[in-house]
Amino acid sequence: PAKAGAATAAAAVLAQAPAGRLLHPVEANELFLRFPAEEAARLRGQGFGFHDIGGASRVVTSWHQGEADVRPFADALAAL
Repeated sequence: PAKAGAATAAAAVLAQAPAGRLLHPVEANELFLRFPAEEAARLRGQGFGFHDIGGASRVVTSWHQGEADVRPFADALAAL
């Protein structure tokens, strides 16, 4: 349970950054976001990975990621 909580907390950090891009409420360690292709390419060019699924981008956090681990991605999302 503690490990799952860490992943969910990391997802919550990411959920605060995308300003209107979040497609569904974050209830666990997955986020579904919407990016235009050029923004997705820019994020990937910065080394961030996520999956494209049916017009959305799926981001999954891991139990071993804390806020400090996801902060660079959250900052990149906020800068879009």
